[in-house]
Amino acid sequence: MDKVVLAKTEKEFFNCLNKFSREGRAVFVLDNVLAGNDFFKDKVCCYSKENSIKEVNNIIKDLKNKKFAPQVVFGIGGGRVLDVAKFLAFKLDVDFISCPTALSQDGIYSGVCVLFDGKKRKTVKAKFPEKVLVDMSLIKKSPKKMTFCGIGEVLSKIVVLQDISLAKSRVKAKVNKNKIKKILSTISYLIENFKSQKDENSVKTLLFALVEIGSLMQEDSYYASQSEHEFEKALFGTNLPHGQLVAFGALISAKLYEVHSEKFSKDKLFISPKDMFKITKSLFKIIKGFYNFAKEPLKIIDRQELIKCLKKASLQRPERFNLLNVIDSKKVNWEKVIEKL
Repeated sequence: MDKVVLAKTEKEFFNCLNKFSREGRAVFVLDNVLAGNDFFKDKVCCYSKENSIKEVNNIIKDLKNKKFAPQVVFGIGGGRVLDVAKFLAFKLDVDFISCPTALSQDGIYSGVCVLFDGKKRKTVKAKFPEKVLVDMSLIKKSPKKMTFCGIGEVLSKIVVLQDISLAKSRVKAKVNKNKIKKILSTISYLIENFKSQKDENSVKTLLFALVEIGSLMQEDSYYASQSEHEFEKALFGTNLPHGQLVAFGALISAKLYEVHSEKFSKDKLFISPKDMFKITKSLFKIIKGFYNFAKEPLKIIDRQELIKCLKKASLQRPERFNLLNVIDSKKVNWEKVIEKL
């Protein structure tokens, strides 16, 4: 995969940063973890405090005050840092190089990002990465939970396939068959090749899978984000990681298809609604421990708070037709659905 550069060591990673830095015309957007590293002492750095449009505008203002015109932006960190960096590159109209420090989400290689505009969380267009540069020595040390989050981003696409088939059936939505094939092949590739976080080839497998899924989002997130992400949006604020909430959302969506299967009797769907949860559960159980990880929010989030949040799912993005345009989340018997998970 020519868009992915793998550095085996920290030294090799920093050498690559120098190589791609356009003779010093680079801005590095970092999290505080890297703040004390000697490599960045003589570099133009921005330490991202929040993932907001205001933060990006402040960085641009600061660069203008310094009379520094970068040719490339590096984002080195987690999802929040990468979102700020790719939107900064978009606003400056310069290249963006994505350097994730954990394989926890598919935004590492996408042309969209999630930022706050005031108090509202928005998905906005961003700069698509020129390449992804990864320090493998750092990735292998990331917590298992973060790896499971990345796996959740990939496997939850089974709900994306189902929702897109529903939109085609109900509102004649156009379907890009090549993108559907890419989703299917990426899911298969991950479950066939991922063995353990301790296995380097498995780590590479997850990285390549996330890049493949991310590549579906050059213009928008339609082929990567459907009803499972509406539940993530509704549950935002519960302090659980994005990828875990997406995986949990996929289980919820799958169960709703099953519980309300009679509502889809005339639809030509990717998977029979009656089998949707069984197949999703079986898929999630292939990678050891992942299914329990996906269900964990049931134990962590207070039951009444959980139900309150789930009821808001249909309000999140009604313009994107999917399961939640057919099943009104406010009218669901959530106690019954939760008990059946």
